[in-house]
Amino acid sequence: MALNEIQKFRLNIVAVAVGVGFLGIIGRLYQIQCLQHRHYAELARKQHLTRIPIPVRRGTIFDSCGNALAICLPVDSLYADPANVKERNQAAWRLAPVLGMEPLDVFSELIRPKRFIWLKRKLQPELRPQIERLKIKGIGFTREFRRGYPQGTLLGQTLGFVGIDNNGIEGLELTLEPYLSGEEGFHVAQRDLAGTLITLPELKRDPGTNGLDVTLTIDCNVQRIAEEELKKTADEWRPKSIASVVMNPQTGDILALANWPPFNPGTVENLTREEKAELERLSHNSAIIDSYEPGSTFKPFTVCGALEDGTVTPDTLFDCEDGTAVLHGRRLRDTHGHGVQPVSQIIIRSSNIGMAKIGLKVGKTDLYRWVRAFGFGVPAGLPLKGESPGLLNPPHKWSKYHSITSIPMGQEISVTAVQLATAYSAIANGGNLMKPRLIRKVVSPDTGEVVAESGPEVVRRVISETTARRMAEMLVGVVQGEHGTGRRAQVPGYLIAGKTGTAQKALENARGYSSTDYVSSFVGFAPAYDARVCVLVKVDTPHGYSHYGGTVAAPAVREILRRTLAYLAVPPTAPGRLASTGADAGTSTD
Repeated sequence: MALNEIQKFRLNIVAVAVGVGFLGIIGRLYQIQCLQHRHYAELARKQHLTRIPIPVRRGTIFDSCGNALAICLPVDSLYADPANVKERNQAAWRLAPVLGMEPLDVFSELIRPKRFIWLKRKLQPELRPQIERLKIKGIGFTREFRRGYPQGTLLGQTLGFVGIDNNGIEGLELTLEPYLSGEEGFHVAQRDLAGTLITLPELKRDPGTNGLDVTLTIDCNVQRIAEEELKKTADEWRPKSIASVVMNPQTGDILALANWPPFNPGTVENLTREEKAELERLSHNSAIIDSYEPGSTFKPFTVCGALEDGTVTPDTLFDCEDGTAVLHGRRLRDTHGHGVQPVSQIIIRSSNIGMAKIGLKVGKTDLYRWVRAFGFGVPAGLPLKGESPGLLNPPHKWSKYHSITSIPMGQEISVTAVQLATAYSAIANGGNLMKPRLIRKVVSPDTGEVVAESGPEVVRRVISETTARRMAEMLVGVVQGEHGTGRRAQVPGYLIAGKTGTAQKALENARGYSSTDYVSSFVGFAPAYDARVCVLVKVDTPHGYSHYGGTVAAPAVREILRRTLAYLAVPPTAPGRLASTGADAGTSTD
């Protein structure tokens, strides 16, 4: 009897254990199938389905004539599903030499716990057939886009470049990213038992949206003219860098934004550390980033303010003290000595002493007001990262004795090439400061709809037409006068207005100026009294027999003006007007 009781007890224990186990199984099934259904369904879906990106075309950048500056070209990219790659070590050794990679790097990718990995993006066209002949299971190709720059180095620093995912890194490619990038698409594919991807029509697919096209104000032909002339200047003077701006003074349109040394934005992939350092140097957009003391090219703005306020007239006389003077405790010198001179001759002869005395007559409050009115001390407003505002201290930060005499002749102030060209354009167009324009319109390539468009914009009227005309006459004397400092900028058949500049470079981390390094510049516009083109050339640290702006930079401006006026079919200046100009410009070599 006792034995039967023991057996019953054991049976009960077993029954209870089985029951508890059964209830546990039921509970676990309930947990998996009901409470955690979504989690495990998602795991199953991920095992059989994969989301494959569909790249979209990045927008094209055009010049004003419809020439493509930046385009997208279709290319193949190589991907892998590591779970379906058999004998990964062997596959890595076979793929590596074709891809130009180390076997260990390929193997490291193939053992990653993912179902989709990139092995090599944007293959050269000849590589696909070589890879296909290897017949490695688990790898495949998909179509992407490579950014291309069909004009080579033309406008390279301004265009900038993109990364491996076609995202903007520098230049217009970066600042126009919201327009150019588009929205990447995707499609969902299913794997069969062998791991092969199958695209089924009922699975989700989003083709994405292509980027928008952008048209610039740049004219490829003018840009090429400017870059060719900068190259000639560089060959002759071996400078550190050169920048040039070509504008339409009437509209503010930038026709060319040129830099030397040249930069090709299509050569930024797979660079070594040394090449990346060189890339930074070459891609530097000096025309908008670098600010510099403008020297004598700044003098017309002080005089414009004085003329507009009635502080002086073109005939007001100042004693230039034969080339040496002490003003406010500072010794000033002119390259050549001059005596009593009218304001017009002070500009034409580029007298520092005369300009300092005009500045003293204007006074620091009004001088600051006029310099700001011409757009200095604030960014010009181009859609480019890193644009410098230059340097213009408020009057309370001016040195007690020197600033009022330094700023009128272009010291203790720094400007960018674009700022200076824009300010000269205000003189050239009759007194209106135009906002410099680089983007003309943004268009949808799919519908042709104009998404954004900009036209000429007057920031403000700076000076009257009368003052602008008087200053233009003085600047004509600089170029057309018998002994003008800008005579090398003369273009046969056209009346040219302009100003030379030769500025000593400020010493870094020290007070004072270099005695050997200069910035040589020239700004000119033509035709002088109906300007269609304004050109600035700035040469940083020329090496040769001269450092004067009239010798180094003026010839480049002449050639850019000559070739651009011919290209734009601008009629020559009437012979009568040419014959009636030419005040004696003295003998200054600035």
